[in-house]
Amino acid sequence: MGLKTGYKVVGLHAKNKKLYSFLSITWDGKFEQGSKSWVGMKRHYSKTKWTHRRKEYGALCVFDTIKNASDFYNRAGDQMADRFRLYECSYIPSTERKAYRPGSDPSYKIELGTANGIPNGTKFADSVILIKRVKPI
Repeated sequence: MGLKTGYKVVGLHAKNKKLYSFLSITWDGKFEQGSKSWVGMKRHYSKTKWTHRRKEYGALCVFDTIKNASDFYNRAGDQMADRFRLYECSYIPSTERKAYRPGSDPSYKIELGTANGIPNGTKFADSVILIKRVKPI
């Protein structure tokens, strides 16, 4: 599988100004957005370095189109817009077909196409690099 273009929604950490994953898996196996997810995932994203999937975690998540990424981004509402960013990214598709975090019950591993709240247009990746910030539509 070759390099693909996608979109990544990230949260801006208020103190260190780093960009972190905005999409996470809760302990009960559901997708979650917002600051709580930063505590569990702690995946830092950058325009200068690739972010790689950790061995003990499932795949990283990106979106296939700016529309699907914007739909997810816009769920945060205007009051949170200063804390979140939308980036065009390059990614390496993953052969891993599930998203999960260490210690989660195996039944909580979320597969693409299941009804566990996975956002429309989600793609799984092994590695992601941010390219440029884009405006949500």
